[in-house]
Amino acid sequence: MISRESGDRDTPGVAGPPGDPRLVAFGERVRALDARWSLALVLSLLLLASDAAVSYVALDSSGQAQASERAVPDEAGARRASVPGQNALVRPEPQPGYPEQREIVALLNRRAAAMLRHDGAAFLATVDAQAGSAAKRQVTRFANQAEVPFAEVRYTGTDARPIELTARRAGGLGAVVQLDARLEYRIKGFDEHAVGSTVRLVLVRRSTAGQARWYVHDERPAGGDTPTYQLWDFGRVNVVRGEHSLVMGLHETATLRRYANEVDRAVPGVDAVWGGGWFRRVVVEVPRTEEQMARLLGARPGEYSQIAAVTIGEFSLDGRRVADRIIVNPEAFRKLTPLGRMIVTRHELTHVATRGVTRSWTPTWLTEGFADYVGYRRSGVPVRTAAAELLEEVRGGDTPAELPDRRDFETANPRLAQAYEQAWLACRYLVEEYGEDKLVTFYRAVGQGPDGEARALRTVLGTTEEEFTAGWREYLEKLAK
Repeated sequence: MISRESGDRDTPGVAGPPGDPRLVAFGERVRALDARWSLALVLSLLLLASDAAVSYVALDSSGQAQASERAVPDEAGARRASVPGQNALVRPEPQPGYPEQREIVALLNRRAAAMLRHDGAAFLATVDAQAGSAAKRQVTRFANQAEVPFAEVRYTGTDARPIELTARRAGGLGAVVQLDARLEYRIKGFDEHAVGSTVRLVLVRRSTAGQARWYVHDERPAGGDTPTYQLWDFGRVNVVRGEHSLVMGLHETATLRRYANEVDRAVPGVDAVWGGGWFRRVVVEVPRTEEQMARLLGARPGEYSQIAAVTIGEFSLDGRRVADRIIVNPEAFRKLTPLGRMIVTRHELTHVATRGVTRSWTPTWLTEGFADYVGYRRSGVPVRTAAAELLEEVRGGDTPAELPDRRDFETANPRLAQAYEQAWLACRYLVEEYGEDKLVTFYRAVGQGPDGEARALRTVLGTTEEEFTAGWREYLEKLAK
């Protein structure tokens, strides 16, 4: 939602234990290491910090990946029973593929399993011990994830043939390949499906104890000029749970608790319009800066400077939204009054509430206008204050000719505020003309097919796009007087 001060201008997820506190302490120590320290010292620290079962992934005779945990003594000397590994597997792509595919998939399976279980020793076993600062980067990133309650971690897209790197380009290494893959994860108790981003892996094949094995020499966000980052790329992630949220951020837990409280206070306002039949839980990500927020969204720094928060969703093949994140711009959010924070949080939660019926073809004026309608509802903010920019233009004789489309909501649009105001007042006009229940029914009906907007206008409101637009334009002109 655009950052503009408008007044003055089911159960939480059961997420299991956080990361081993000794591993967290290890992460602190790794970040303090001087670059001159050897990776051997890092290995020693990690092995001392970890008492988790050692994960391994092997390929059976059919070429399928199998994960398990070897029973190892716990601190009391007892044996832990072996149990099947879950949710960290990437099935190898059908053969024939490229010659190294099975070995590389097995390597990435072991790595994903280690991240899922926060198993430091198993993770370090996938890292190229001769990678220097690149190895330290990988270990630090892993330690930053210690509190993240993963339900699933996986690498996908490993069927593409890697690019072979020459020894010169790879810094003098031997057999080296570069592979772009998608690193996906799911948060326990919150995510319906996995989300993630593309990473660029540099893999090296080395001989250890007479056996050649692949290792990860480097792993970085990929995606051209604007790669998408994850929170743990920037620092240690702290986690706070609210009644309706899991807040992950780079701030102290007291600060993150305030964001969780904002979500809890905003849920009843969403329920009042949409009803209670939605997930009512959301993952909120709070970076330290606007620049970090932009990188989480795969955007350029400054692109979201006027936006207080953004809800991003991933769509399934049938057009359903299956996963949401509220990404906060802490610099803009911090400037809001308590009323402004409530409006913004309601707006973003409305996107989460409506995700079950929102489709890729749902018009942006409806998704953003509906969210603003819920955000401003009974807030006491006068329309002429909240829509000041648009109504000033209308008073000057510049009434918009049509409803805003997706391009009008691009962050580079200098008239972004007017686009949001147009969408909000379109939904407000619909409520005043037909009733609030009709707005909700209309929204749901639009998602029923690619021609849903035209059909819902006809069947729910008994009108056409031309007639609705004409009525909305008259409504704007009336408000501007």
